[in-house]
Amino acid sequence: MLELLFLLLPIAVAYGWVMGKHNAKKEMLQQQHSLNKALNSSVSLLLNNKEEQAFDRLIQYLDDTPANIENYLTLAKLFRKKAR
Repeated sequence: MLELLFLLLPIAVAYGWVMGKHNAKKEMLQQQHSLNKALNSSVSLLLNNKEEQAFDRLIQYLDDTPANIENYLTLAKLFRKKAR
């Protein structure tokens, strides 16, 4: 009986690894979908000459991670162009 448990252990580990990888991929797709949705809504606001609402929506969506620094710099350039 104990031998059977040792034989099933690698199967359980492999199953857990596959399920974890599948869950991470699913979560990444959900994040990309929400980012695309936020970007589409802010672009439509920009096209409708509602710049402040579009900027607010983008700033609200972006968090303070190092990956988003480039996005904040792009928004700052847009604010400077608007101020001119």
